[in-house]
Amino acid sequence: MGYFTRRRGLSIFVFLVVSALLLGLWRILYHSLHPDANYTGLALFGVILFLALFNARKKIPFLPVWKASVWMQLHIYIGFLSVVLFLVHIRFRMPNGVFEGVLAAVFTIVSLSGVIGILLSRSIPRLLTNSGESLVYERIPALRTLLMSQAEDIVVAAEKEVESSSLTDFYIENLRPYFKKRQSIWRMLSGRSGMRDLVSRLENLQHYLDTRELPALEQLNGLVEQKHNLDFQYSGQRVLKLWLFVHIPFTYSLLVFAIAHGVLALNFTGRI
Repeated sequence: MGYFTRRRGLSIFVFLVVSALLLGLWRILYHSLHPDANYTGLALFGVILFLALFNARKKIPFLPVWKASVWMQLHIYIGFLSVVLFLVHIRFRMPNGVFEGVLAAVFTIVSLSGVIGILLSRSIPRLLTNSGESLVYERIPALRTLLMSQAEDIVVAAEKEVESSSLTDFYIENLRPYFKKRQSIWRMLSGRSGMRDLVSRLENLQHYLDTRELPALEQLNGLVEQKHNLDFQYSGQRVLKLWLFVHIPFTYSLLVFAIAHGVLALNFTGRI
């Protein structure tokens, strides 16, 4: 734990020092009447391009170019540095015109989604680990169907043995909708999945069942908990995937807008 604390402290210190140096250099360029916007714009584009390469690095994990954890740390702190560079580039003022406004809006979306991504990547994996066995996202729907099939087999077998439909009726009314329907992302992550209420009903049901049905009831209780873990794993992993569908497309859009902005700016100043 001490190592990660020291690493975070060192990273923050380096970020603050580099940010201070950038601000100092910008003030020198600005007061010496140099084209500071050209320099800061070029630097900002280079930083954004580097940040965009992080996604390419994840798709080619076998490349011997630093570990993924190193890339992640660089991505986070250079991402914060890009915000400083952006503010310097626009000289701490509101953007002028429609194009600059759109460009600033896209940059803001990328930055905010990046911060949200940091929070999600720090919290959700921990929650998923604590909830139970980690599962492959693509296999979860098939596993959900398998659990429902197992539950129905248990109920049918119990009904044949005791010749009573009490457990079957309870399954049709309460358990079947639970197994059949995937709980929403927000209900799962907010702790309102309904599992506790269902488990409580199962516990109360044992007073009305034949003793021969109790093993089946215990098996159903275990399947309900497994279904809860399936839904929680699915919801958590889905949130992480949906976040990427915002952050990555807007990042590449930002690169396109930045190139167009640079060409227009240089053309306006007569440099191309």
